[in-house]
Amino acid sequence: MIRLGSFRHVCLIPAGHPLASGKGALRLQDFEDQPFVSLGPKDPYRLILDRMFDEAGVRRRMPVSMQSANGACEMVRNGIGLSILNPLTALGYLGERVALRGFAQAPGFEVSALHPVDRPRVDSAGRLTAYLKEICAEMQDRLTSLGLT
Repeated sequence: MIRLGSFRHVCLIPAGHPLASGKGALRLQDFEDQPFVSLGPKDPYRLILDRMFDEAGVRRRMPVSMQSANGACEMVRNGIGLSILNPLTALGYLGERVALRGFAQAPGFEVSALHPVDRPRVDSAGRLTAYLKEICAEMQDRLTSLGLT
């Protein structure tokens, strides 16, 4: 496995929602009784977040769950609820209808590439891996500039 980047989840919030503005990272308690767009019931990140909310005793309203982070972003953009998602997908939705906020207890999000152990490494694979590392570094810089790291 080749590590390309390491990130932390962010909060995606419809513009105009009271939690969309403000300074500092949101905490689990900020989501109490809020409509929350979650990923599918078997998604590993959903399982992590569900456990965190359960252990903290924070109850969210879950009007819908989506099988993809892009689907969850679309639901947030249309005002269905809030979400906590990987920052790479969430950055693509940052705009007039969506705000991003940091999340104090954010789980990590690793981006990796796999290379078969029984295959020789080729130059094009090395160039692709180097390019993907550059993209991840650029995304990390963008998240930092937005105060989301």
